Amino acid sequence: MTEQVITTGNGTYTLSELDLSEIIPNYCQNATNFAGWAIIIVYKNDNLPLNQLNVYDGLDYISLGNENLNFSLNSLNVIDNIGAKIGFIAWEGDSGLADNETLRINGNILSNEPLNPASNAFNGTNSITGSNELYNMDLDVYEIQNYIQPEIKPLKLL
Repeated sequence: MTEQVITTGNGTYTLSELDLSEIIPNYCQNATNFAGWAIIIVYKNDNLPLNQLNVYDGLDYISLGNENLNFSLNSLNVIDNIGAKIGFIAWEGDSGLADNETLRINGNILSNEPLNPASNAFNGTNSITGSNELYNMDLDVYEIQNYIQPEIKPLKLL
C-alpha cells in the first residue's frame, strides 16, 4: 500500500469486493453489522516544528455482555504538551445510541461541542471536516495539551 500511496498521492481511494457475509454471523448476532476501511498516512515535513507521533492500532468491541471498554496507551513518552492532540477512528457512529459514551484522558472527559458532546463521543462525526454524516464510523481529534504532562528524564552523563 505504501508504494501505491506514494505513486498516487492525494486522491480518492476505493475499496471493492469486501464481502463479509460468511463471517458476519460469528460476530454480529444482533444484526448490527457493517464493514469499514480506513487508511492512515504519516508523512515527514522538515519545515514543521519538532513533533512526536504514536499510532496505536487495535480493535475491540462493546456489547450487552461487554458494556465498558477501557484501555491504556503504553510507551507514550510525552516530550512536549503544547498543541498535543489525540485522534481516533471508531467503527460505531450512531448519534441516537448515546449511552454515556465518554472519552477520557487521565480522568478528564474530552469533548468538542457542539459536534462531540461529553456524553456522546462516538456519534458519527468527523471533527476534521465538521461532518455529522459518517454513519457507523467516527473520526475525531481532540486537544489534550491541558491533560498531559511532559515526561522529563534526567540525563545520564558518562
